[in-house]
Amino acid sequence: MKKVFRTLQLIFFLILFINQCYSKQTEFEFKIIKVKKNSLIANKGSEHGITINSVYDIIHVNSNDRKIVGQAKVVIIREKICGLKVIKLSSNLNIVTGDLLTNHVEKSTEADELLNEMQEISSNDEYNRGKKETEKHEIERILRGPIPGYTYTAKPGNIMVGLEYAKFSTQSFFDETGKKFSYDESYEDIIDPIGYFEGLDLHIEYSIDNDFGLFIDVPYITRQEFDWNADPGYGYYFNNLNGETGTSDINIGGWILLSQTSYSRLMTIIDYKFASGSSPYDIEDDSWSSTGTGQTDFGFSLLGDCIIDPSLLTSFGGSYVIRNKGSFSSEGYSWNEKPGNQLQFSCRLATKLSSKFSTGLSFLYSFQWDNEINGEVVEDSGYESIDLIPLVGLQLMPNKMIVNLIGKYYYPLSGKFNYISWKGLSVGIQIFF
Repeated sequence: MKKVFRTLQLIFFLILFINQCYSKQTEFEFKIIKVKKNSLIANKGSEHGITINSVYDIIHVNSNDRKIVGQAKVVIIREKICGLKVIKLSSNLNIVTGDLLTNHVEKSTEADELLNEMQEISSNDEYNRGKKETEKHEIERILRGPIPGYTYTAKPGNIMVGLEYAKFSTQSFFDETGKKFSYDESYEDIIDPIGYFEGLDLHIEYSIDNDFGLFIDVPYITRQEFDWNADPGYGYYFNNLNGETGTSDINIGGWILLSQTSYSRLMTIIDYKFASGSSPYDIEDDSWSSTGTGQTDFGFSLLGDCIIDPSLLTSFGGSYVIRNKGSFSSEGYSWNEKPGNQLQFSCRLATKLSSKFSTGLSFLYSFQWDNEINGEVVEDSGYESIDLIPLVGLQLMPNKMIVNLIGKYYYPLSGKFNYISWKGLSVGIQIFF
């Protein structure tokens, strides 16, 4: 309350002094270093006290004269430079590099002292607002590269639509000790088995504001096959298997922005997986695999991005998935089955080679605990794996949209506990409206 009263006093005396005291000319000048149509770049920024939406006079300078020719407003700030839009300009005049910007204002000496005292009350808040705005623009500029950061989202009130196609195959697995085996090793080259998986994933995300958004993932399986590739004369003993196709388990969730600076960003994600795909125990006898797990999941993730330099982005993430038990029945027998909970860690380094092209390398560690049936643990039914994922990204910007084309290759480096060694590639498109 005392602070408010003091502020009102200062405003009252300021009005009196402005009307009664002699005036003194003060000014703050800086230089225009680049001009493009109605956009200007000037050589001072946030560290010089420049703030968003502040307005400055444009002064045209020649050898004999200085003349005010218009006004410009600050629309973007960096530490040492700022960007302005021209809002007024005298007719038949052009702004050129070297012209000046000034906040030329008439003030009295006594009024200056009062203004300084008043500014002490609000300068910290104003500086922090400007700094926060600057940090936001700087981090977003780098995160929206051809390979976006883990925490990059659509602008508030807008959506992002992503579609990814994946194609995987397997001819081997890792045993409980981590040793890799081919499927044909136990059959003396009579067969050469190959498993196939193909599918699409539709991702739609809506940003409610800068700090919160919602999303939905709709996976669709287009192919599941296991071909024995038996030698002639042995085909009778090995029947090829086909799996279910169609919509898999749908996932919905939301993200919350936890923190943001000029070089880092941290976000958390909470999601829920529905048992919308087909159940493993509700498929045809000759079917190899279902489209779903037959139970629900609840997941929590923590994602982050850290800028090393303007062309190098480090992303990291961790997730923990709680697998709920499902109730199943077959041939008059009923039971409960709970897959083991899952823990994952990932890290990625992305290098921006140009404004449109990036490359990256990612590592993914996964661990799943043992499954349970009617509360009893099934030994060695979990798994552990490490995958290497190189990727490339291409970015286009048609009609003010951001379009990313991203290709990935998945290679299993190691695994344990009968982990199936899937390898393959995916191609995806992301559209930020």
